[in-house]
Amino acid sequence: MKSVDELYEGLRQFTGCETPTQHRLMRSFYFTEGIVWLRKEAGCFWLIDEIASFYFGGGDAIRRIGDDFASFHVWTLKKFKAEDSHGAELFAQRDTDEPKQFRRSIPFTDFPFDESGTFKLYCGLTQVGDDLGFLLMLPSEY
Repeated sequence: MKSVDELYEGLRQFTGCETPTQHRLMRSFYFTEGIVWLRKEAGCFWLIDEIASFYFGGGDAIRRIGDDFASFHVWTLKKFKAEDSHGAELFAQRDTDEPKQFRRSIPFTDFPFDESGTFKLYCGLTQVGDDLGFLLMLPSEY
C-alpha cells in the first residue's frame, strides 16, 4: 500500500472517465479509472462495495429514500475524532450542505486519510452504453 502522500499525489492524475468499469456483482454500478486505481493502491475494495450495496443491496434500496436523491450523491468517509479510534463514518448527501441521507458506522478501517480526516467521492446516475447505471468517481473526475 502507498503512503498517504503518494496516494493523494497519485489521485491528482485522474480527470474525467473514458472507460467505466462494471462492478462484478452489481451490474448497474460502474466506477472510473481513478476508483480502480484507488481500490488497488489504498486496498479499499470494501469501500466501493459498501457504496455499491447502498444502491443495490436488499432489493430496491435506492427507492427507500426517494427519486430526488437518486441522480447525484456526495459520499464521505470521515474518520472518528477520538485519538484511540480506528473507525469512521460513511455517509451520503445530495450535496455537501444537505442533511445526511445514509449513514453507516465503520468500526475499523486502515483507510489512508490525509490530515483533514475526510475523503469524498461522487456518484451519479449516467448512461453507460445501453445501461442506465450509477457511476462512482473521484471529485477530480466529475
